[in-house]
Amino acid sequence: MALKHDLKNKPLVSNVVQLNLDSKNNPLLSNVAQNVALSKNPIIIAGAGISCSEGIPDFRSSNGLFEMIKQNYPAQVVQLHETLANLQCNICTNVYSFTQEYCDIFTKGKIPNCPECEKRVILYGDKHPKELEIGKIAAYDQDKADCLIIMETSLRIPGVKCLIKKFAEAVHDRNGYVIIVNATNVVTKEWNGIIDYQIKGTCDEWVKLIDMELSNVKKSKKRKRNEINCSLNFTNNNSLRNKKKNISD
Repeated sequence: MALKHDLKNKPLVSNVVQLNLDSKNNPLLSNVAQNVALSKNPIIIAGAGISCSEGIPDFRSSNGLFEMIKQNYPAQVVQLHETLANLQCNICTNVYSFTQEYCDIFTKGKIPNCPECEKRVILYGDKHPKELEIGKIAAYDQDKADCLIIMETSLRIPGVKCLIKKFAEAVHDRNGYVIIVNATNVVTKEWNGIIDYQIKGTCDEWVKLIDMELSNVKKSKKRKRNEINCSLNFTNNNSLRNKKKNISD
C-alpha cells in the first residue's frame, strides 16, 4: 500500500504506483494532484494520444496509423539497398519521387531545393533538424524542474525515453513527482524507480482535476493574504489607539 507523500519529505518509490482517475475520492490521487498544483516549475512531455479525445487517432492504438498500415498492407517488400525511384533530403530526410524535373536539375550540376525543410512532421526514427536547440532548452529546464508530467505517449521512442529519464532524475533530485497520464497501461518494469505514478484515464479528466486543485491553491493563498491583512490592520489600530492614549495622558 502506498503511503501519503509530500514534496518536502517524499519517500523513495521503487515500483510505479497505479492510480485511476475514476476514483476521485482516493486520498492518494488527491495528494498527488495537490503536489502537482503546488509545483513551481512543472515540465510536460506530451505524445500523440492527447489528440484522441478530439477524434484524431494516435499511432499505436487499435484505430491508429500503424494498425491501418498493417490492415491495408499485410505483406511488405523491403528494398535492402533502396532504389533510384526516390530522393532523400540530407537535412530533413524527407523522401521525394525522382521525377524528370529533379533529373534535369542534377544534369545541370545543381542541387534541387527541398520544399519541406521548413514545414514537415518528424516521424519515428527521423533525425530532428533542431535537435541541438531542443537539447539546450531541455538542459535549461532540467536545472529547475520540480515535477514531470508525461501525457499519452507510448514510452517506446528512444529519444523520448532518454529525455524522460534525464528529466526524471532532475525532478527526483528536488523531491518532485514523475507522473504519466495514459488511458492504457504502458508502463513496464523498465520504469520502476523512474516514474512514480501512472494515472489511468484521459488527459482531459486529469487537466480538469489539476485545474480544480489550482483553484483551491489560489483560494488558500487569497485566504492567507486576507488573514495577514486583518492581522496587520488589527496591529496598526492597536498601535494608533496606544499613541492617542499616550498623547491624552
